[in-house]
Amino acid sequence: MSGAVGAQALAVDVLDSGPRVQHQAKYAQAGLIDVRVTARNARSAVLLGVAPDGTNLRIPLARIGGDVFAGSAQFASIGTWSLAIATSTATGQETTQSFPIVVDAGPSSGDVALMVALAIVSVCGGIGLIAVGRTAATARACV
Repeated sequence: MSGAVGAQALAVDVLDSGPRVQHQAKYAQAGLIDVRVTARNARSAVLLGVAPDGTNLRIPLARIGGDVFAGSAQFASIGTWSLAIATSTATGQETTQSFPIVVDAGPSSGDVALMVALAIVSVCGGIGLIAVGRTAATARACV
């Protein structure tokens, strides 16, 4: 599938009470997802995933400063994924409760082209209305 996909983000704060997840309602299959994890006292962090078909995903995240880790993910299968964050701390390994995200096909190239065409028509229509208004105002001023 081709088509432009905007920025997609997934943020997870690993708390003692469980993960606090900030995610989009849906993610486009064709796009990269910027993953950001905050895990206090973690030595390392990994994004774990289970695809709708049961295959597993493991993406190591890089420390970008302090207790923050980041990386990029792309989900190949459409459907609901089950994700979790695994961290390594001084006391051992810990894995958060799993949380779901939904991956869909995203906008097709036809959808994107239609939206661009509608935007152009809208702008041209607005410019046309302004021109008509100025012409009418000029005609009234001359009378």
